[in-house]
Amino acid sequence: MPRQKQQTVQCQCCRQEKRLSDVLPAEAVRESIMELIKHQCPDWSAGSFICLADLNRFRNQYVEQEVKAEKGELSILEVEVGQSIKEQELLFRDID
Repeated sequence: MPRQKQQTVQCQCCRQEKRLSDVLPAEAVRESIMELIKHQCPDWSAGSFICLADLNRFRNQYVEQEVKAEKGELSILEVEVGQSIKEQELLFRDID
């Protein structure tokens, strides 16, 4: 039985073609995260898609900003957690 080609869309941040299962539509992204995305990806719009790797990167940035605003600086543990998230993203990209 021939294998069907999966539909793909372009991530508006990294500009790579991604499977629909690996992206999220703009309407599903929280407003607070969306502001970060708009700042760094000027082409971002209501009809855009973002890949999960980029979305996780923006989520991490948002958490870092919120912690810094609350505490004024990141603790060593918080930096390690952020680094762990980044390493998982790299593993995720290597698998693709």
